[in-house]
Amino acid sequence: MKPIIDYSESLIPVEVRGAFDDTIVPLAESSPTDTVEYMRTLHAGLGPIDRRKIDHLLFGASCTELDRELTVASPRELAAKYAGEMPWAGTQEAIWTPYEVSRMVVSKLTELGMSSDDVLYDLGSGYGRVVLYAGMTATAQCKGVELLPERVEVATAARNRLQLDNVDFTAANVRDVDFSDGTIFYFWHPFSAPTFRNVIERLRMLAEQRLQAGDDPITIVSRGKAGLMDVQPWLIERAMPMIEYPDNNEFFSRLDVCVIHQSTTAADAYAQ
Repeated sequence: MKPIIDYSESLIPVEVRGAFDDTIVPLAESSPTDTVEYMRTLHAGLGPIDRRKIDHLLFGASCTELDRELTVASPRELAAKYAGEMPWAGTQEAIWTPYEVSRMVVSKLTELGMSSDDVLYDLGSGYGRVVLYAGMTATAQCKGVELLPERVEVATAARNRLQLDNVDFTAANVRDVDFSDGTIFYFWHPFSAPTFRNVIERLRMLAEQRLQAGDDPITIVSRGKAGLMDVQPWLIERAMPMIEYPDNNEFFSRLDVCVIHQSTTAADAYAQ
């Protein structure tokens, strides 16, 4: 595979490449510290974040371009290859978590007390937008689990280039991954219904184990009102941060909601 950051043979379309040359290309070719500081500056702001611009900074191409270049599979082909799962074909921007949502989530979690003692998992991490963003703007350990190895290779290359010691990616089915060291979990409908139920039950068991050990509760962030999340008696809603995209947003104009739940400390909530 060609290097992810290689502007001599870039995946950036020729017609838009010039728009990035004055800012993103020099920044991508400078020190990792410069890129991280640039992302922290964006994190401290309130305005919209140009997703294609940041994708090009981190990966050398947008997530949609990468999916077309690397996975070379239609939704039907992916479904056949990963039978029983729900691997999204990410050739549309709406599949990927916007950087504005990453900023909103990291800010709210920090407000709720996220620290270097926490381990944040993105279950179904794609090219690692959420994990890389959190790794650059927070002190928690940040881990991504993604079914498609092509995406993990890109995310890991970005992690290595940025020298993020608090970031790690795993290419695997989430059913086969031990995430019991996690304290915070993010996902946005990345699973089939059976896998979703499996993950929720494992998170419930983890929360119960932490409760019995006297540890802090776990935190779960779901983008959108995920149906199964609303009927879990062991979860309480802590926050519902929202972001409204401006009308001139390049990809969509709508209200984005992330629901933050925490496992309850009430022992009777675990009664079946």
